Amino acid sequence: MRALIPSLISLCALCACTRGPKIPPSAEHQSAAAPSQESPSLPPGHPNTHDGMDDPHAGLDMQGVEASAQASKSKNGLPMAGSLVWNPPRLFEEETPSSNMRAAQYKVSGQSKADATLAVFYFGTGQGGDVQSNIDRWIAQFSQEDGSSSQAAAKIAKTKVGALGITTVDVSGIYDPGPMMAPHAGGEGAKTKQRMLAAIAQGPQGPVFFKLTGPSKTVALAETAFSALVNSIHVEQ
Repeated sequence: MRALIPSLISLCALCACTRGPKIPPSAEHQSAAAPSQESPSLPPGHPNTHDGMDDPHAGLDMQGVEASAQASKSKNGLPMAGSLVWNPPRLFEEETPSSNMRAAQYKVSGQSKADATLAVFYFGTGQGGDVQSNIDRWIAQFSQEDGSSSQAAAKIAKTKVGALGITTVDVSGIYDPGPMMAPHAGGEGAKTKQRMLAAIAQGPQGPVFFKLTGPSKTVALAETAFSALVNSIHVEQ
C-alpha cells in the first residue's frame, strides 16, 4: 500500500500538468468576436435594420433617430424633413407612420384593388447611404415572372427641381420586401403585379427618400400625383 502512494501522487501531478488553464466565462465571451448586426443589403451609411421596420434601426440612439425622422412643418404649413418641403396632392391621404423611422406616411386608396403606401424617410445629416446603393437595394426587392432582370427593367432617371438633384425609380414585378420589412409593406410574403415609384432628393441636410409601393393598378392611379409631389420638393427658405 505504501508503495502505491508515490505512484498515485505522480499520476495526479501529471494530470494537473496536462490539463489546460481554466478560462473564466467573462474571458471566453471577450475573446469571441461579436457578430455584426449590420445587414449586408444596406448601403454604407444607412442605419442598421433591427426589428422589421422599413427601413427601424439598431445601434443608434432611438430618441435621437425618432426626432430626426419626425416630419415637421414648413412656414407655409407643409410637411418638411431635413430642410426639404413637399406638397402632397389630395390623392395621398396622410396616415400615422407605421414605424418611427418614417418621417411621413400616406395611403392611396385602391378602389377595387388593394391600397398603395407612400413612405417618406429621413435619417439625419450624413445618414441614409448613397443614392445608387439604395436604388439597387430597392430594385432587388423585385423579381420578374419570366426570370429576366429587374435591374434591366427598372427605369431610373436623374432630374433637377430648381437646384435640387432628384433621382427617380420606376420598377414593377413580384415585390418581396423580405421578412423583416413585410409587416410595414402591407403584409407577409411576396406579392405579384406590384409596382414601386420612388424618389431620392439630395437635400443640404441629407437625402430624403420617397417610396410608393402597392398593386400596379393602384400605383398607376397615383403616378401623376406622385410626379406632382416630386416636382413640389424644395428647400425651406
